[in-house]
Amino acid sequence: MSFPAEGQYLESNDAAQRILGEDPSRVPLRNWVEHHGASLPDEATPYPYDRFPVVRAMTGEKVAAQEIYLRNGQRPDGVWIDLTALPLRDQGGAVVGVVWILRDISSRKTAQKHLELYQRNMRSMASKLLLIEERQRQILAQTLHDGLGQTLAAIKMKVTKVDRCMGTPGRRRAVCLHI
Repeated sequence: MSFPAEGQYLESNDAAQRILGEDPSRVPLRNWVEHHGASLPDEATPYPYDRFPVVRAMTGEKVAAQEIYLRNGQRPDGVWIDLTALPLRDQGGAVVGVVWILRDISSRKTAQKHLELYQRNMRSMASKLLLIEERQRQILAQTLHDGLGQTLAAIKMKVTKVDRCMGTPGRRRAVCLHI
C-alpha cells in the first residue's frame, strides 16, 4: 500500500484487502488505527497514533517488522500483522509518501502461543517429577532404614548368639538346629 504525504491511499492490492477484511482506501490514515482496532502486542492497549509505523515513516523513519494486533467488525476474531513502512522521498530528500507492507502472521502467533503453553506445561511436569522423585527417595530411605535395619539387627543378634554358643563344646549342634 502507498500513501502520499497527505495521508490518503494511492494504491493497495488484493492481499491487503484480504488481510484487513475491507478495501483499505476507504479509511484515511488519521482514522486507520482506531478504525481497524489496532493494538499493541498485549492485544488490549490501543496502538498510539504517533507510534504507528506509517506515521513514523511519514517523518522519514524506516520502520521494519512491527507486530500489530487488529480486531474490528470485519475481523472480529482478530488478526496479527507484521507491518513495515518506508518513506518515499523526492530527489531533494523530502518525504512525499510512504510505502508499507503488511503480512498476516496470525498462524505464527497462534503457533507461538501453543509453544509457550507447551513449554509451561513441560516445566510444570518437570517440577512435579522432581517432587515425586524426592518423595520416592524418602520412602526408599525410610524402608531401608526401618525394614532392612531391623532385619540386620536381628541377624547380628543371632550371629552373636551363635558365636557365643559355638565356643561351648557339645552345644554346637543344638544351637545350629535351633537357629
